[in-house]
Amino acid sequence: MIPVVRHEWINLSIARHRLAQVRPFSPDPRMIFSSVILTCADIPEMDKESIAGAIIALGGVESKDLTRQTTHICALSLDHPKCVEARKKNLKCKIVLPHW
Repeated sequence: MIPVVRHEWINLSIARHRLAQVRPFSPDPRMIFSSVILTCADIPEMDKESIAGAIIALGGVESKDLTRQTTHICALSLDHPKCVEARKKNLKCKIVLPHW
């Protein structure tokens, strides 16, 4: 089966010199979080699992660690080390509340 992807998949695959994952580049409109890479900061474990499940179901990716590819940090406050590090390194990720 040949997957249908957005053109960004081709650019990333060429830049990395290997095939990128297909799921984040789905053109399916139900995958509204396909460009989201989320990490949770100080969220209770049950809430974290719910948030990660929703993100993954809608095409996004959940990461345990903060990386340069991270697009969103879900946190209750800006005092968490992940938020402090993101602001210190001027990462282009958004810090959002759990009800986002």
